[in-house]
Amino acid sequence: EKRSAPALALLHKLTRTSDAPLRGRILRHHLSPQTSIRLPDGTEMPLDQPTPAQVPPAAFASAVEDTLTKVLAMPLDRVLLASTVEEIRQVAKEARAVVEEAYSADELDSFTDALTPVFSRVRK
Repeated sequence: EKRSAPALALLHKLTRTSDAPLRGRILRHHLSPQTSIRLPDGTEMPLDQPTPAQVPPAAFASAVEDTLTKVLAMPLDRVLLASTVEEIRQVAKEARAVVEEAYSADELDSFTDALTPVFSRVRK
């Protein structure tokens, strides 16, 4: 994971995390621009300029697409393949919700448009 691209490492981490609320927090931490800093006393100090997300949505979408392409090319049992694809699809849906919260409608559309073709291929 440490040697992987940040988006791919994030996807791997999320697919190994079974707790949906925890996945949501991980996604928000990595996909959302940072607009404040949490101080030791628990309060938040707003930033004048938000810092970019650790993993941009487009990079995450690309990691999902690349991973699904590799998974679909593997000679796996159909049940295992379907299970793996479903795990990735669930993570992608949760990521879309985070992108919807943190970005503009255009950026959300771009994220969705990047993932729609790959999941359409899977359904065939």
